[in-house]
Amino acid sequence: SLYIAQLWSERGRLFWFIGSDFMAYWGSGYIANQWGYSQIYNLELIEKAQHLMLFGEYLPNVYFHPLPMAYLSIFVLPFQIFALFPPAISFYLWTLLNFLAGVLYIIYFTKKIAHPDKNFILFFFVISFPFFQSLFWGQVNIFLMIFLGEFIRAMQSNKEIRAGFWISALLLKPQTLIIILPALLLTKRIKPLIGAALGAIILMGTSFLLIGAEGVVELSKLWFGYANNIVTSGPQSMGNWRMIGTFINHFTETNYGNLFTLFASAATILWALYLWLFQNPKTNFGFLLIMLATFAATGLATWHSHAHMAV
Repeated sequence: SLYIAQLWSERGRLFWFIGSDFMAYWGSGYIANQWGYSQIYNLELIEKAQHLMLFGEYLPNVYFHPLPMAYLSIFVLPFQIFALFPPAISFYLWTLLNFLAGVLYIIYFTKKIAHPDKNFILFFFVISFPFFQSLFWGQVNIFLMIFLGEFIRAMQSNKEIRAGFWISALLLKPQTLIIILPALLLTKRIKPLIGAALGAIILMGTSFLLIGAEGVVELSKLWFGYANNIVTSGPQSMGNWRMIGTFINHFTETNYGNLFTLFASAATILWALYLWLFQNPKTNFGFLLIMLATFAATGLATWHSHAHMAV
């Protein structure tokens, strides 16, 4: 029940295609505009906003599980602008923005980091499955890619506090930080950690001021809900060890999959940290390889990781 393609009302009317993840983002922006930031995690209001998105009105007799946005409230700000447009138009504008931002940033990053004669690989990146999925679902992962790219560039330019600010922006999806932060700590890279701490204080402090105590309680409920397989988390469709463990549990009718997930995730994280501790590169290219390994391992080991996050 992802509500992504041809959505019909009870009157049989065909609606526009809208990526289901974007429904959560548009709905949060709409709620912030109408009822304030403290309500953006309220599931009842989310359901009403998404009814409006799909059917043009609230239909209390038509139920589907609302699709929440469980991000820090500061990341709702751009979606308040998108919520000023009709949902379908807003989704197409968001998709166009992500496509252009992704392509232009890849070109920019390649010119700064790679060899100019390797630009042909950009084409293969743009048609990759994670890139396509990010656009298809209306996801935010293109911007995670940009944050990470700027972290890499700042580290290679020895602007380590700035690099820390960029890595703190990954709080957009905090599960992306489970390896990179311990790696920086273990290798005693203090300046990036200072930058990351300052960035986190700004992002989290601003977010909590926006939503207040009521919003913090609602956000906590959502986070714990995702940890306990809330219906919208979809572990069966992820691209990590948890997905495999979920199917092991299903087919064996045991909890052996949980043990597999725990062991495989721990081994993957330790392998990535080993690279930072004992293969610390002296060349920029070596650093890029370790970053690739770090975030490949992150995608495998972190609790919530769909394939589109691999972008």
